[in-house]
Amino acid sequence: MKYMKNWLALSIWLFFCFAFPAVTLAEEQHQTPDVLPVQVLGINDFHGALSDAAFLSSNLAAETNAFKTKNQNGFSFRVQAGDMVGSSPVNSSLLQDEPTIKAMNRMSFDYGTLGNHEFDEGLAEFNRILTGTAPSKGVFNLETENYPREASTQQMLIANVRIGFIGIVTKNIPDLVSKKYYEEYSFLDEAETIAAYSQELRNQGVQAIIVLAHSGQGETIIHKLNQIAPEHSVDILFDGHSHKEINTVTGKTRIVQSGANGNFFSNVTGYLDANTKDFIETPQAQLKRVDRSIQKDPAVETITTDADQQIEGLANQIISYADTTILKKENQWKESALGNLVADAQTAIAVKEGFPVEGALVNTGSLRADLTVESDRSIRYGAAHRVQPFGNPLYVVQLSGKQLTELLNQQYQNNQKNSLQIAGISYQYTNYYDPKQPYILTKLMKKNKTVIAPDHLVTVVVNEYIYTSTVFNPILTKGKLLGVLENNDTDAFIHYLKEQKEHGQSLSPKIENRKSYTPFHPENDFSYHTHVQDYGWQPYVTNAQTSGTTGKYKRLEAIQIKLNASIDGTIQYKTHIQDYGWQGWREKNALSGTTGKSKRLEAIQIRLNGALSSYYDIHYRVHSQDYGWLGWAKNGQSSGTQGFSKRLEAIQIKIVKKNTALPVNNRAPFIKK
Repeated sequence: MKYMKNWLALSIWLFFCFAFPAVTLAEEQHQTPDVLPVQVLGINDFHGALSDAAFLSSNLAAETNAFKTKNQNGFSFRVQAGDMVGSSPVNSSLLQDEPTIKAMNRMSFDYGTLGNHEFDEGLAEFNRILTGTAPSKGVFNLETENYPREASTQQMLIANVRIGFIGIVTKNIPDLVSKKYYEEYSFLDEAETIAAYSQELRNQGVQAIIVLAHSGQGETIIHKLNQIAPEHSVDILFDGHSHKEINTVTGKTRIVQSGANGNFFSNVTGYLDANTKDFIETPQAQLKRVDRSIQKDPAVETITTDADQQIEGLANQIISYADTTILKKENQWKESALGNLVADAQTAIAVKEGFPVEGALVNTGSLRADLTVESDRSIRYGAAHRVQPFGNPLYVVQLSGKQLTELLNQQYQNNQKNSLQIAGISYQYTNYYDPKQPYILTKLMKKNKTVIAPDHLVTVVVNEYIYTSTVFNPILTKGKLLGVLENNDTDAFIHYLKEQKEHGQSLSPKIENRKSYTPFHPENDFSYHTHVQDYGWQPYVTNAQTSGTTGKYKRLEAIQIKLNASIDGTIQYKTHIQDYGWQGWREKNALSGTTGKSKRLEAIQIRLNGALSSYYDIHYRVHSQDYGWLGWAKNGQSSGTQGFSKRLEAIQIKIVKKNTALPVNNRAPFIKK
C-alpha cells in the first residue's frame, strides 16, 4: 500500500497502477520490419454505458480488421482515458460496475488511466472490482454479492518496438470527490508530471510515448509541456473528463477526446521507426461516431443482457408516482425541479431521523440523471438510483446566518461551477462588481419568508462531498456538526419517494424561485433631485451628476433620494435646515427639508442600509455658499457647514464598491463652528 501511495503522491497513473507495474513498455518479442504501422483505438468517460456497449465493440472490431487487412505487420491496441466506471446506468451501478469490467475485457481494452469517478467510492473499492474480488457480506445488495464477477484482463505486449505510456488524472480531484477518498494523496501539476516521466522513459531508450489523461485540459497541458520540456517525446494524448469531441495537434502532439458514454471513439494511426524507436511523424486521427446500424457484438450483448436480468427485480420496483419526468436542467438562476425535490427529500429524512433540520444544500453535480417517469406514471427504483448513485453520507450542520450567506456566495465564484440546490431556505441575490465574485446574496430567508439575520442559527443537511470540499468545508467547519444521518443521499432519496407513495401523494416538484435574482447597477439604479430656490423641483439625476445650481446664489431647500431597484436595503438621508437644525432620517424618496418656507439646507448626511451597506459605499459632496465644492464624504458623514448660516447650492452623489477610497487630496467635507 505504501508503494501505491508513493505513486499517487506523484499524481502519476501508469496502466492502472493497482494491477500493473509503474512503467510498462512493449518489449522485444519478434523481429519486425523497419517501419511498424500502429493503430490506437481510444475512448473516454464510458461511465458503465452497457446498453450500447455491444455496438461500440462491433465498431472497434471493424476498425481493427480494416487496419489489419491494410497493414499485415501492423499492431492495433485499445486504451481508455478514465471514468470507465462511476455515474453509470443502473444495470452497471446497481452491480458496483462489475459488468463493465467484463464488457471492457470482451472489448479487449489494453490499458487505461483513472478518472475522477474511479474515486467515487474510494480507490480500495475500485481496486476490488478491478481485481474481481468479492465484496464483504452486507456491504452491497444481494445482486452484487451474487454477481459472477471477473478481474480486469487489461495487458499489452507489442512486437520489437518499445512504446511507453503515462497515465494521469486531473489535479482537481479535491474539487470533485469526497475528502476521505483523496486525503491520503497529493495531486501535482499535470504538465510537470508528464515532463518528469517522459524524461524517465527517454532515459530508458523509449522515444514513442502516449499519454492517457483524464483532465479535460489536454491542449493546455501540452502547451505548457512544450514550454517547460520542449524536447519531450509525447506523440499522442488521449484526453477525457470534459466529454468533448476533440481532434487536434498542439506542437507535435496529437490530442483526441471522444465525447462520452461510448458514443464516439478515436482511431489514431501512425508509423513507428524501428531504428529511431519513435513515430515517423505526428500520428493521424479520426473521431468516429459509433454506428448503431451494424450487428452487435454477441459476447458483449450477453454481458449487458445478464446485467439487466440480475437487477431487473430491484430496478423495476415501483416506489412512487408523478405525472411527468422530473428534470435536472437548471433555469438561468441555477435552480431545477429535480434539485428542489432531492433537497426536500434530504430535509424530510433528516427531520424524520430526529434532527432539527430547517433546510438542505445539494450540489448540482450530484444529480446524475433526470427522474424518469414511466407512461403509467410510475417511478422505478432504478430511475431513482440513477439520480443519486453515489451513496454519500449526509451531515447535519448548524450555521449562523452570516456563515450560511458566505457559503451560498461561494456558488458564484469560479464560473459558478459549484451551484447548490436548496430546500427550506430561499434568497435574493444580485450582480456584483468583483469579477471573482460576480453575484452576491442580498437577503436570506426561511421557507416562510422570514429574514434570517446574520446572528440567527440555521440547521442544514449537506452531503459529504459538500462538507469536505475545498470550496465549502472552510465555512462549514466554522459551524457546529450535529451528527450524521443513518441514510446516505441515495437511500434518503429513495425512502422519501417511497413515503410519498405510501401517503398516496404524487410528486409534482417545480421551480419555485427559491433563488431570486434582482439586478443592481449602482451607476443608474438610484436617483436624486433637489428643490431649488425660485426654480422648484429639478429633474432626477444619478451617478455623481449635479443637482442644484452653481454661480446663481440659489439655495437648496429639500432633497429626495430613491432606489430604482428591488435589491434589499435603502438609501437613508437627513438634512440640517436653517433654524430647525438636524432632522430625522428619511428614505424611499421621502422629502428631507422644506418647501414653501424659504429655508436653506446647510448640511446633509447619507448612508446605506441592508445588503447595500454590506457591499457598497455611498459617496457625496456639496457645493456650499462661499466655499464652493467641499470634499467628498461617505457613509453617513456630515457634508456642508454648521453654525455659519451657509446655504447648500448643489450636490453630487454616487454609489461605489465597498471600501473605495476617497480622493487623496480630498478637502474637508464638513465645516463646523
